[in-house]
Amino acid sequence: MFDEAFKAGFRTRGGADGDTIERVIEALYTRLSEAWSGAILVDGGAHVGRHTFPMAGLPNVAQVIAVEANDATFGRLARKIKDSPSA
Repeated sequence: MFDEAFKAGFRTRGGADGDTIERVIEALYTRLSEAWSGAILVDGGAHVGRHTFPMAGLPNVAQVIAVEANDATFGRLARKIKDSPSA
């Protein structure tokens, strides 16, 4: 499903600093979602929605379940979801 360049890039960037790994993860589920229809995704450890919102915007995703164990962070995430135009 993934070409060698994509896999090599993931391995290389996986140990990188900054937001690089987050962009790699986003590219991964975005590419995978191309084969889905009406998918329900789980963002485990959602924090404040770094992946929750991009996942929810994918055309083949019907629902995203965001899970966050930290009460304070969950509150921030809940407010962001509430304030989101698509909520």
